[in-house]
Amino acid sequence: MALAAEALRELATEELLETLFREFRTNKQGKQQQAARNLQRLGVAPVGRLLEMLREAKDSNERVRILQIISEIGAPSVRPLLPA
Repeated sequence: MALAAEALRELATEELLETLFREFRTNKQGKQQQAARNLQRLGVAPVGRLLEMLREAKDSNERVRILQIISEIGAPSVRPLLPA
């Protein structure tokens, strides 16, 4: 499992994250759910950005979608919130 997690972290380039976040926010290609699932699979890499989106979201439906991704990531998503 650790090897798979490491492979996913390596895949989480800024370009890939930007593409996934753009589709998640706009649903321009009708693949919002797929983008959300892929963000979940990337683990902690998108968490900081998700939290920023959560703070800025004015729409309750958007906040729910963001929280669903964070909850699916699970415990690793909490680490960025903990003091060092």
